[in-house]
Amino acid sequence: MEINNGTMELIVCENELNNIQEKMPHRKDAFEIDAARGEAVKREIDRKLITFRIISNKVLDNRPQCQEEVGWLTQVLALFSIQLPRMPKEYIARLVYDNKHKNLILTKRDRVIGGICFRPFQSRGFSEIAFCAVTASEQVKGYGSYLMNYLKDYHVGTSRIYHFLTFADEFAIGYFKKQGFSMNICLPKERYFGYIKDYEGATLMECQLHPKIIYSEFHLTAKKLHDLYKCAKDVALKSYNRQYNGIEDLFQNNDGKLLAPCEIPGLEEIDEQFSADKNGIRKMKLILDAIRRDKKDFWPFFEPVNAKEVPQYYEYIRFPIDVKTMSERLKSGYYKHERLFIADLRRMLNNCYKFNAPETFYYNAACKLAKQLRVLVQTHFPNSDLLPELPSL
Repeated sequence: MEINNGTMELIVCENELNNIQEKMPHRKDAFEIDAARGEAVKREIDRKLITFRIISNKVLDNRPQCQEEVGWLTQVLALFSIQLPRMPKEYIARLVYDNKHKNLILTKRDRVIGGICFRPFQSRGFSEIAFCAVTASEQVKGYGSYLMNYLKDYHVGTSRIYHFLTFADEFAIGYFKKQGFSMNICLPKERYFGYIKDYEGATLMECQLHPKIIYSEFHLTAKKLHDLYKCAKDVALKSYNRQYNGIEDLFQNNDGKLLAPCEIPGLEEIDEQFSADKNGIRKMKLILDAIRRDKKDFWPFFEPVNAKEVPQYYEYIRFPIDVKTMSERLKSGYYKHERLFIADLRRMLNNCYKFNAPETFYYNAACKLAKQLRVLVQTHFPNSDLLPELPSL
């Protein structure tokens, strides 16, 4: 069965779209809402309705400080005390007025409506976020996200610090995840242990910053990518999610005879040669079974990598794949062509080459598996121009 590149791209595109929509059925609406909020905040900045400032207590350093800044420090202290009732007010005051800490404040009509209290550890390459809050009446307007993005830009552009650490309670974890924080800590423990405050019942989270991203404009870039994705989907899959009338009349008019797929509305452009190849599915299963039989050498590829045992794996490997996942994809009908199947075999090997050092057992196991898979693929799919890869030297 011959399938040209254009048809192959449509197959891959449709499969990926289906997978994305199944996993994130409501993400589209949420994304558009977030983008609209970001644009609304940007308009308020342009009209000078709101302002962002970095301030700190200069009095302890015997530096002059204007009364306006003193007033803002008092207001952000009050804001944190109200929005973070579990934190002792005296403790909040100690950090807000500490000259080692800085405060990013958001003012609207000369009133502080949001803030982030943080402490930079310049020599250790991270900043600790102590408090983060927006006044109740101004929440769900995009201010919280923009505050964090402004702080990211400040660190990237001014401080050259590329890591945030914070202890988040159960109510704040969702917010921090939305801002790009993860519970998988990549910063070496010796860099921060003993320097940041450990809060009982809270979860340590980290956010890594990229030096080339302008975070305060990220919603614009993300919106462009989102719109581009929608346009590409509309062009590539013109009939995707389109609804057609029933086909009962077609059967009645044809005396109940079987119809060719191309005679059914919405399937006019279908390639009649392209159908589920039971023999191909059987061959894919034989290859997966061959891998499973060698438990001594190939066991690392049987199951997904355990995130608890190797927490940094999923931060480093963006598209993990394993034999179990491939078996599930095979059962669900994901592999509509052998190229998709072979592409996953290649990805599984390449992930192993990428994550493990050449002298490790895992790397050598991948090399041995690659040699065996090349023989199996050439045996079962002799016309395929795609083969599992050996590592490049």
